[in-house]
Amino acid sequence: MSAYFILDDVLDDTVEARDPEVATEIADQFIAPFLGTAPRTGPHRVGDVLAVSRIREGLADLWARTRPGMTAAWTNRLVHDLTDYLYSHVRQSEINSSETPFDEDAYCAHRLLTSAMYVSADLIEVATARPVPEHLIRNPDVATMREAASHVVAWVNDLYSAPKEIRLNDLCNCVVVLTSKLDVSLQEAADLVAQRVDVQVGRFLAAESRAEAVLHPHLQPDDRQALTEMVDLDDRQRPLGRGNRPLHRPRDPATGPVQHLATLI
Repeated sequence: MSAYFILDDVLDDTVEARDPEVATEIADQFIAPFLGTAPRTGPHRVGDVLAVSRIREGLADLWARTRPGMTAAWTNRLVHDLTDYLYSHVRQSEINSSETPFDEDAYCAHRLLTSAMYVSADLIEVATARPVPEHLIRNPDVATMREAASHVVAWVNDLYSAPKEIRLNDLCNCVVVLTSKLDVSLQEAADLVAQRVDVQVGRFLAAESRAEAVLHPHLQPDDRQALTEMVDLDDRQRPLGRGNRPLHRPRDPATGPVQHLATLI
């Protein structure tokens, strides 16, 4: 997880990684151990500049010792989610290079990948040695819970990160996207993002209620425990509401990410 967060900072915050070719080299090097292939080294020598090679070697060693205890479906899901995450940063660097923002729907789909929530959950499963059964992952209500929790975490992060990303001319931020596409002020865009967060919390709570009412009673004990742990994890990931708590908690105008952004602007 430490190496993974370092990588995330490299991809988000370095000048080098804003070059699509460099971002591609980084993705190619990091995914190689998980695919069982030799890492490709490009002309930019990103391993020397950003210590990518040392991080990759550590992950390769960890993966070699972890993978034998994983099922094929579990392994394939983790590799798929990690691949999506790594190469989403290539797309992000292309958008920033083109200076043409996403439209809102495309950005939401893109942010699901760059937020890395799915691969983070996969890594937690690896760390605890408790894979979530694939039929639960594919359940429509569970899928909605995972997606909604991911949107909440990503968009709240966008609110807090907006001042920095605006300074860096980073177009991959929900506030920036709404400002550009809806022709509204930064404050109005921040308010809209906060409203969209509340909508996603509502989606999560509705899906959680359906899953507990319909799915939970028919599960085997181990699957029931896995679902409970997944809901608890997603509850910790989302900042508003839990269980039967009110969804629309009154906002203190002096606090919160929207006011944080307004103050910094």
